[in-house]
Formats: sequence, structure tokens, C-alpha cells
Amino acid sequence: MRGVIEVAFLEAVEAEYKRRHGPETLLCHVFDLVGGTSTGALIAAAVALGRPMAEVREFYLERARRTFSRRRLWR
Repeated sequence: MRGVIEVAFLEAVEAEYKRRHGPETLLCHVFDLVGGTSTGALIAAAVALGRPMAEVREFYLERARRTFSRRRLWR
């Protein structure tokens, strides 16, 4: 779940770059190198692939609902 915080930050960064450089700007256009460990690696891969951060946020929120549901925790 900590990745959601990182994604929210990157979504704000992406929004500012879009405001300054045009609506087609993605983080992959801004950074030459991205990396991370664990959930950060998933986010870095999404950035490298040119995925918009809004899409990455939805991915995390959907997966979190399924992965961390109370019913699943007790199995």
C-alpha cells in the first residue's frame, strides 16, 4: 500500500509537467533513468513503459481492494 503514496506524488509531478509542457507529457519523457525496489520497481516499470500515473493509481487501488480485503487476510 505504500506505493499509493509514491504514485500520488508522481501523479502531482506529472500534472505539473503537463501544465507546463502540454497534455501529452508523461514522466517517461522527463526522466532518463527510473528504478525502485519492490513496489517501487513496479512503479518504475510503469513509468518506463509510458503509463500515465492515473492508470497506475487505478491499478494499485484495484489490486489493494482484492489483496488486502479482510476476508482474504483470514485465509
